[in-house]
Amino acid sequence: MGGRREWQAALKRRVSGIAHGTGRRPVLQWAYGGLIGAETAVASAWVRRRGRGPVDPGNLTLVVKTFERPAVLRRMLASIRRVFSGPVVVADDSRAPVAPHDPATRVVALPFDTGIGAGRNALLAAVETEYVFMTDDDMVLLPDFDVARVLDYLDRNPEVDVVGGRVIHLPLWRTADYSSAALYAEDGEPRVRRGTLIDGLPVAYKVPNFYIARTASVRAIGYDDKLKRVDHNDFFTSAYGRLVCVVDPAMVCLHAHSYFDAHYQSFRMDTSADQAWIAQKWGGRGASLPDADSGALTDAQRLALHHAALEVVARDLGVTLVHGGGPDSDRARISVIGGPDALVAVLGTMGWRGARGQFTHPLWGELQLLPKAAEVADAVPALFAGVAGLARDAGRWPSPDGAAAEAGAGASGLRRSPRVGWVETEEAILAAPLPAGPVLTLTSPGDAVFAAFGDERRTPDAVVAEVLAVFDDPPAEAEEQLHGFVRLLVEQGLLER
Repeated sequence: MGGRREWQAALKRRVSGIAHGTGRRPVLQWAYGGLIGAETAVASAWVRRRGRGPVDPGNLTLVVKTFERPAVLRRMLASIRRVFSGPVVVADDSRAPVAPHDPATRVVALPFDTGIGAGRNALLAAVETEYVFMTDDDMVLLPDFDVARVLDYLDRNPEVDVVGGRVIHLPLWRTADYSSAALYAEDGEPRVRRGTLIDGLPVAYKVPNFYIARTASVRAIGYDDKLKRVDHNDFFTSAYGRLVCVVDPAMVCLHAHSYFDAHYQSFRMDTSADQAWIAQKWGGRGASLPDADSGALTDAQRLALHHAALEVVARDLGVTLVHGGGPDSDRARISVIGGPDALVAVLGTMGWRGARGQFTHPLWGELQLLPKAAEVADAVPALFAGVAGLARDAGRWPSPDGAAAEAGAGASGLRRSPRVGWVETEEAILAAPLPAGPVLTLTSPGDAVFAAFGDERRTPDAVVAEVLAVFDDPPAEAEEQLHGFVRLLVEQGLLER
């Protein structure tokens, strides 16, 4: 099984690297489209014998947001009409919105590049039925999809708001598991705990953007109009504690990314503004986060964080970086052991722009990718340890005290993640230097929480107790708030179980 996962990961990196290239893209787009078409045809033929034909329950509207992908949308609409004959609403913010040829399909034309958040809200505003079926334009429904069965489930279980399906990603036939997916934050308490079975289906805090739901429930949450590309986790974070979602593994669709559509990808991968807004919205509970122009970071601190952000991306890819330059450099300088292609492909999805070894990021600044180094240096050069507040021990970024021991590991034990480090700016602690910027601004007692973690795993109760002991007269609600804070750090990936 491990060999298969490694092969799939290697293939995915290779496809991503080629997709962000230019010369072979038209040929590969044609070949990829043919592969997806063949896989979709085979899957449809296989399940067609179980198909029931199109139905219109009378209380359901299917909605789909599209942008600059008319052929992909036509494929989706054709698959819909094999199983659903009811009303369909399309929100299209392309330069030339599609013209429907189906009288039961309505197109809401939006200004160019309005974005997915505003588009989904326009869809919800157009729905007049009790239930709504939310999909993306690059999904394909199979002929055996049973709309009535899902609606019957919602009718039987009025406490459930959303039934999410299973999305099979082509061409590798992989399915993402959202049953334990982390949200940006978890304020309050869920109405029903994750994993609880309701009429045979498990509760989840997040499901794919492929769901059938009560229109009023989803409309009450709404999507964030400020988000143009990245809406999924934001919506379900907002829905936490307000909606009850379940996962139905028998509710299946196929999903095919537009990897080789250069025009579409130029918009889809431009997520830096979304990521910065998400960081501000959820990281600091609405507090303003430092950015490149705020003056909260010195040039040396920002440069060091840039190196750390690159290191985080590289570790996730299994890539080794050699860091060069120093706190007086005008840009981050790195080389990649084994070649830069995989790193460059992923950096392009995270806000870095450029080519020929010269890149820039709206928060971190300039990056120079040097020729492959012959030797591996420390993860961060010792000279960065001289930057005020950064990486207390040379070569120990991003874990300042090197806390990585597994001793005492237990189901409830916590330790600092290797993704975490900090820079002190007055009383603020900037944690998790991820590509879109610091995802969390910690103020006192944030520094005390991190100080409470030693080399061994600790229980959350032990950490909170040690933090409370630092203060002479902690407020009555401090313990509850600190427990919530620790849970947030786990969700953000700054602490590990």
